[in-house]
Amino acid sequence: MTVTSNTIESLINNQDATIGNNFVPEQITQLPTNLRRVADLLSLQPGVTREGYVAGGRSDQANITLDGVDINDQQTGGRTDQFQTSQGTVLRLTTEAVEEFRITTTNANANQGRSSGAQVSLITKSGTNNFRGSAFYFYRPTAFSANNFFNNLAGVERGSLARHVFGGAIGGPIVKDRAFFFYSYEGQNQKLDESVVRVVPLASLGMGQLRFFGAAPGDPSGTNRLITLSTAQLNSIYSGVGINPAAVAVFAGAASRYPANDTSVGDGINTGGFRFNAPTTD
Repeated sequence: MTVTSNTIESLINNQDATIGNNFVPEQITQLPTNLRRVADLLSLQPGVTREGYVAGGRSDQANITLDGVDINDQQTGGRTDQFQTSQGTVLRLTTEAVEEFRITTTNANANQGRSSGAQVSLITKSGTNNFRGSAFYFYRPTAFSANNFFNNLAGVERGSLARHVFGGAIGGPIVKDRAFFFYSYEGQNQKLDESVVRVVPLASLGMGQLRFFGAAPGDPSGTNRLITLSTAQLNSIYSGVGINPAAVAVFAGAASRYPANDTSVGDGINTGGFRFNAPTTD
């Protein structure tokens, strides 16, 4: 038997043409990942983008198995927080429960290849003759978060992002040398404010005024300019029905309660945008 270490022979795969890496439990639990998602380790491989494109392959073409069983998310295509990735699985995998995370980025063998993307194989832990366990707790406070660009533009304060991740694992023998058990649990509690913008009436609309761009009466040039019609003028135009004071009061109340602070929505002359932080929890 020949054992090599810290040499080029120990790093190069000379058994087949596959290219990839294995992650051991220490790497799985200690490498930083968002929300401790094990599958996010795929993005640490050479040739893999943050969006999940592997060696030029599409982001939804990875094949993920757990102990040899297909766990690909076929319904949503692996869509996660803000982008579509190839790390979508139908099971929530905990870092404490994974023994090995094996990745083949290119040149997969016949027993692996199911699609043109990466081949990801996850192996779960099992109990041993000794009782072993672990516990963890992670907290991310709002203080380490940056404000949204549009919030800054609208003068809205930074939204809350308080995240608690906790759990543990335990394993041991049921019958020594014959039967074992292993159990893991991971929970998450999060308070997150999302930046939301809605169309609201401007103060002028709340005063019963209607604004539009048009040609000024008697202007031979026909140049468009901003024209404002008062409530009295609108009543004279629509004398048959008139302007409902109750409706004007509703617009006035909305304009007072939700003052426009965003120009990305609305027409800018009668309506505008009101941006605020909407609280969510999960």
